[in-house]
Amino acid sequence: MTHILNKIINISLFYEILSFTMTRCVINFQDKTLRENELNALRKQIEREYLEKVKLEDDIMEKMRSQLTLDKAAQYTKKLTGKKRDLTKQLVSYTVNACPLFAIHVSLKTCCSVKKHLCGSLNF
Repeated sequence: MTHILNKIINISLFYEILSFTMTRCVINFQDKTLRENELNALRKQIEREYLEKVKLEDDIMEKMRSQLTLDKAAQYTKKLTGKKRDLTKQLVSYTVNACPLFAIHVSLKTCCSVKKHLCGSLNF
């Protein structure tokens, strides 16, 4: 009889240990699921922030490209204006040297233009 009683106690102890182990497994599985959900949420957040970072970098690069284009266009315009000014000076110099009457005409025209401007601003 004691032998049977010992077996019943052992079986009862076995089921108690089994029940405790299964409860711990369920708790661990729930904890694992919770951690996986947190990990997935963090991955999604990292992906969103990465995409935002890439977009900001692209915007900065586009702005820098645009500014560089504007700077190059300004330099080119300045260069062309300088060349035009030099060419005009050479042309006027050549024309004045080649034809003294033209020089007098240009001087008179400039004087008349200045006189009109001054009279217009003084309201004569």
